Amino acid sequence: AKEFGLVEVANAGTSEGAKKGWETRRKNGWTPEQVAENKVKIVDLANKALSDRSSDETLVMGSTEGEAARDIKDLTGIDVTGYSQEISTHDIRHEDKRHGPQRKINKKKYGERREDQIPISTEDYERIPELLSDYDNIELGDPERNTGRPSVVYTKTYPDGILYGVEIVIEEDKKMHYKTGWKKKA
Repeated sequence: AKEFGLVEVANAGTSEGAKKGWETRRKNGWTPEQVAENKVKIVDLANKALSDRSSDETLVMGSTEGEAARDIKDLTGIDVTGYSQEISTHDIRHEDKRHGPQRKINKKKYGERREDQIPISTEDYERIPELLSDYDNIELGDPERNTGRPSVVYTKTYPDGILYGVEIVIEEDKKMHYKTGWKKKA
C-alpha cells in the first residue's frame, strides 16, 4: 500500500502522554491509551482513504462522556453522553480535498485559498483524537453548513498552527460524526 507520509505512531504510548500530564482521562472520557490507539487507527484509515478513493470505512473511536458531553449539551441542548464518536474515509477525503496540500487554487498554485489558513498536513490526521479528547476550546457550529444538524467546532493549538475540527450531532443514531477540519496560522 502506498504511504502518504503519515507519521509513524506505533510508539505513541503513555510515556509521551505522561510527559504532557495525561495521567487522567481526557475531557471526553478517553484514556491516554485510547488516544494513542486511535492515532494508529486514524493513520491506517487515512492511508486507506487517500490511496483507495473507493474505500468506504468508518472508525468508531469511542464514546462521548464527561466534560465534553457537558460542554456539547451546554452548546446544543442535546445530551450526547454515550454517543459514539466516529470518522469515515469519505470525511478524510473531503478534508484532504478542501484543506489538504494538494488542493488546487488555480492552474499553477496548490494549498489553502484563505490567507489565514494553512494546508492540513498528514500529521494533522493523527492529531484528531487529541483534538476531540483534549481540545482547547469548543463552540457551536453553523447548522446551515451541516444540513441543519447541530454541530460543534473543536480547536487545539499546536506549534505549527491551530487545528479546527467539526463534529455533527446525529441524534437518531446517537453519533458524533467528525465531518471536516482545517488549520490556521498560530
